[in-house]
Amino acid sequence: MAAKFKAAVNKIVKSNSSALSTAVAALVSTGKTKAAEYIKTREAEASGGDDQTVDVYVETSTAAADSKDGGDSGSGGGGGLSQPRGITATLMPHQIIGLNWLCERYRMGINTILADEMGLGKTLQSLCLLAHINERHSQRGPFLIICPLSVVDNWYNECQRFCVGGGLKPKVYIGDKKVRTAFQQSVGKYVTTKQPVSERSSDPQLGPASEINLLITTYELVMNDSSFLSRFQWKAVVLDEAHRLKNSDAKSYQLLMTDYKFRYKLLLTGTPCQNNLEEMWSLLHFLHPKVFTDKKAFARQYGAVTRASKIDDDDSSSSAASGGGSGGGEDEDTKTGNSYSGFSVLGAVSELHSVIRPFMLRRLKEQVALKIPPAREVVVYTPLSDMQKQYYKFVLTKNASALGGSVHANSNSRSLLNIIMALRKCCNHPYLFNGAEPEPFVEGDHIWMNSGKFTVIDKLLSELKAQGRRVLMFSTSVQTLDILQDYLSYRGYSYERLDGSVRGEERFLAIERFQKTDETFVFLLSTRAGGIGLNLTQADTVIFVDSDWNPQIDLQAQARVHRIGQQNKVLVIRLIAANTVEEIIQTRTAQKLKMTKMIIENGKFHNTGAAGAAGADDKSKGMCRGR
Repeated sequence: MAAKFKAAVNKIVKSNSSALSTAVAALVSTGKTKAAEYIKTREAEASGGDDQTVDVYVETSTAAADSKDGGDSGSGGGGGLSQPRGITATLMPHQIIGLNWLCERYRMGINTILADEMGLGKTLQSLCLLAHINERHSQRGPFLIICPLSVVDNWYNECQRFCVGGGLKPKVYIGDKKVRTAFQQSVGKYVTTKQPVSERSSDPQLGPASEINLLITTYELVMNDSSFLSRFQWKAVVLDEAHRLKNSDAKSYQLLMTDYKFRYKLLLTGTPCQNNLEEMWSLLHFLHPKVFTDKKAFARQYGAVTRASKIDDDDSSSSAASGGGSGGGEDEDTKTGNSYSGFSVLGAVSELHSVIRPFMLRRLKEQVALKIPPAREVVVYTPLSDMQKQYYKFVLTKNASALGGSVHANSNSRSLLNIIMALRKCCNHPYLFNGAEPEPFVEGDHIWMNSGKFTVIDKLLSELKAQGRRVLMFSTSVQTLDILQDYLSYRGYSYERLDGSVRGEERFLAIERFQKTDETFVFLLSTRAGGIGLNLTQADTVIFVDSDWNPQIDLQAQARVHRIGQQNKVLVIRLIAANTVEEIIQTRTAQKLKMTKMIIENGKFHNTGAAGAAGADDKSKGMCRGR
């Protein structure tokens, strides 16, 4: 059985060649010669014309069985190895297959996007790849990890926890200028050149390989300290939350493209396409700028995909699109054929998938054999209180003086410059307007009675507390968190809070207290600052007080709970003020999610874990389907 499993996995990895040939043929037939030729060249260079054995890692139980059968676990082909030797964590089946795919992409010289859904262990898979490069390819570094400041500690802790013997010696590069200058001076003797990146021939190091060969830093410092960091020839770079590169015109994007030299690039993002196809192109261009050269041509070729993803409430456009007609020679989408530049929307989607597949691996929780309890989302439409209705009317009529009286009229006039934001404030709580809360400021039932959402929250928390649940509450507004904090104090509920103003040690301690003790009932988080990179699986309930404009941000926040390590069924409660601007926002976010599903989910950039390996003969179940 072990030998059969190993052969199936090996077949999946080797199937890259035939699958890539299929993708190449599709690309050639549609004129996408640059991407096609690049993949074909990489395939030829990697194979060398022979049916060579590639590195394969298998499940721990299989590796043990192979060892008993006399398998050569130390062979160059990796026969029987469950994972890189220095990794102490036990990889799950989908992580092993993901690692195999990454190793094969690295061997072929193809920079890649690991786009697994949040909570499936992209961090560990990335560290395993770096350990593999260090162990099997004798590339001792230096390696670079770029991530948001909020997850720097998590990356370092994961390295220390799982890569003790993997040849990875991490160092965190953050802090004030004095701390960073001291570090630069300490490694200065190992930097042997100050030549521009294009003229460099030497190989400067961070320090002795026995001491440090992996640097973890932030996007901000990559920009601010580029004069120092760009002096290294990085063997590999891992960019966490890589959707930060969605704007190819951004200064940080251009700096990474021009000033830095990376031998291999790995992008980590659970949301590779958030708003439009230009963002997808930006990621692909960053990986292979000589292949994906023209953003306008890319958007023009697949513009029909974006337009087809828009949702009409009456579904009339869909009916028209499915009607007859070929669209003739029109250059724009037509309702009679929904054609674009001679291609149907369906053809454009299929072609786009063929272009992306060689560069991206994407798995969802339901597509891999994980014992993660399901998550159930409930949308609760809340009424407006009388005070909210009054303030909602004031905003719509632009009655600034009525909002706060003469003392606060100027500040509230400024808030009315953005009507939508002012209406959202009404939907959360009228006390968000200056002068709305009655004086003297005292805690009392008025905190929750004057807001429909807070009235619902008051009833929900009472019930959730009785059930023994633990709750994460997200809001896009820090001021709303302030009012929630006053409410929780008034009701006597224990809580922790994390937003953009919470830094360093205080942030770490808040997470530790919530994860390691049962004393805290509610964790208040701002959606943007607290929805990235945290592991809060001790909670089993998520309440969104309001929704972010970008639905992927909410999905990231939800994944703080619904991820590997969660033991309980997860309940997600989304509060929406009925018959208000929030319902319009909800419709818009649904449009964005539909586009993501059309471009990413329907592309099947995934595998089915061990089950897929066992059934490798079925191409629809292969790890590298379409590659």
